[in-house]
Amino acid sequence: MVLAAQGVRVSKKLVSKLMRKAGLVSKVRQRKKSVAYRGQCHHVADNTLDRKFETVAPNLKWVSDITEFHVAGSKVYFSPVMDLFDHKVIAHSIATSPSTDMATASLSAAFAIHTPSKGLLVHTDQGFHYRHQSWRNVLKEHGTIQSMSRKGTCYDSAVVENLFGHIKAEMYHGENYVSVEDFTSELEDYIIWYNNERVQERLEGMSPNQYRAHTLQNTSQHQTIQLLGDSSVCVYLRDTVLPFGYLRDATPEKTLVFAVLLVLKGGVEPPRPFGHTDLNRARLPIPPLEQ
Repeated sequence: MVLAAQGVRVSKKLVSKLMRKAGLVSKVRQRKKSVAYRGQCHHVADNTLDRKFETVAPNLKWVSDITEFHVAGSKVYFSPVMDLFDHKVIAHSIATSPSTDMATASLSAAFAIHTPSKGLLVHTDQGFHYRHQSWRNVLKEHGTIQSMSRKGTCYDSAVVENLFGHIKAEMYHGENYVSVEDFTSELEDYIIWYNNERVQERLEGMSPNQYRAHTLQNTSQHQTIQLLGDSSVCVYLRDTVLPFGYLRDATPEKTLVFAVLLVLKGGVEPPRPFGHTDLNRARLPIPPLEQ
């Protein structure tokens, strides 16, 4: 992807062949057996996310979790909050104790930095941190929807688990950190590098911050046309490739649903299914864009 961004066209097989000749080996993530608690848990939210990890705008779906590292005879815990739009780590906390304060600290920091509108979906596993009153109070204060994975089903939180896998493969396994402070400093640097420089195939060969800046720049060039009353707004995009989906308006008084359409010079009819029963039967007028 880095070579492609530089204008060099090369296949993955050729890259693998050249790496073998040069004796270069990529780090492989280790599989970890699930040790989820099998008993009954209280204050468990529904799995509202339901593995629908794709989203068309920032601050619509966040995920969080906690992972553990063994460093210099001690344990270090890392709690990130990730935006599913671009897989950016928007806030995180690091501590030597997996307390509820640690978990809520990263969540509170995320709200302080990004101030999303009401209706944000926040997904976690069923860990005690996320069933605790302190976590649920922060969610309630900001008008968010709480979602939880099913018991013992790590795939319901696959995106954040994938982040942990990358961190442990790329900066933890095989490394020897002499102190907790040394490891913490390296982890902080890794998160900065991950957000700003680590390219991802799903982000069209861009890093999370690059993808967010690129997308928001394009979506600022839109025309908004009122359709079907006050509660439905259609957004037309020019020279922008975005998947069909929904956006929520950042108005605290009410939530508007935006239908995002791909537009090429003129207009296109809404794809089917449209995602809304009433709109499924409607034939929306598609006005031409200004040339």
